[in-house]
Amino acid sequence: MGDVAFDGTHAYTADGHTGAWLANLERLTADLNGLSALYPGHGKPGRVELLAAQRTYVLAYREAVRDLADGGSTLNDDAKRQREARMAQALPGAPLGWLVPLGADAVAAELATEAS
Repeated sequence: MGDVAFDGTHAYTADGHTGAWLANLERLTADLNGLSALYPGHGKPGRVELLAAQRTYVLAYREAVRDLADGGSTLNDDAKRQREARMAQALPGAPLGWLVPLGADAVAAELATEAS
């Protein structure tokens, strides 16, 4: 399954394709339902519930960016710090936290494009 889902780990969002990521998670949830094990890009193997957890994470990331960008295609430094704090609350103590700030502007631009 690779990097489409992670097990309790922050994800790379800097490519700004979170909408497509959500669509892939939905498709894979249907296609992989019933398998006994899925092997994520990071973390321990699990079941199809890994996909639901990843969906929740991506939605939380998008929501944090949407709230803080206020329709803009970038976040200012204060907004980026606030988003990092929100994602730390979403996955407390999760590895790869350094990935969180990398996608802020890419996801803000993606969301601004979706809104127009």
